[in-house]
Amino acid sequence: WQVASTFRVNIRIRWPQELVMFWSWTSALRLSLFDVPGTACMMKDYLYTDVLLACTLATVLVIVLFAIPTVYMRVVGQQDSAKFTQVFNSFCFSATFTMFLTYPTLCMVVISTFRCQEVEGVWYLTSDFRERCPWTQPESLLFNWGVASTIAIPLGVPALMWWVLRRWRVPAMAREKQDRAVLERMVWL
Repeated sequence: WQVASTFRVNIRIRWPQELVMFWSWTSALRLSLFDVPGTACMMKDYLYTDVLLACTLATVLVIVLFAIPTVYMRVVGQQDSAKFTQVFNSFCFSATFTMFLTYPTLCMVVISTFRCQEVEGVWYLTSDFRERCPWTQPESLLFNWGVASTIAIPLGVPALMWWVLRRWRVPAMAREKQDRAVLERMVWL
């Protein structure tokens, strides 16, 4: 919601007033799917390593489940059909929407992996003082999964989005539409 609430300020579009009001109201919220009371209560007894694994793998699992119909159609040789295009577009929307909902929370969880505090000469993870700081244990699962998750999520997701935008020439299409709109306005004036 933090991202969506900045649309009214960062993107110069005349948004419907109802949408602007909705974004204004939600800008104060910090909606996190993994901090929902039921989820947070269920995970309080688990170590931070378990929470990190659950959050990152759950998102990947959901996206993989969304991909099954697309992969199936490709395997059976239907990738040239109109139905395949619909299924693929549905997968892209579902995966993007899932990342839109979970990305801020995943980034916070992943980056918190490396926030540590020293207590009486021993470094502990700030998110869970039951666990030692992963910086002091580079062979640990927490350190290795944290590094891999940091590369894949806070760095990899924006890089993937940038590549997709470039691959499908979205910036060029946007410029062409703007140029066409300016030309149409000039002709009408």
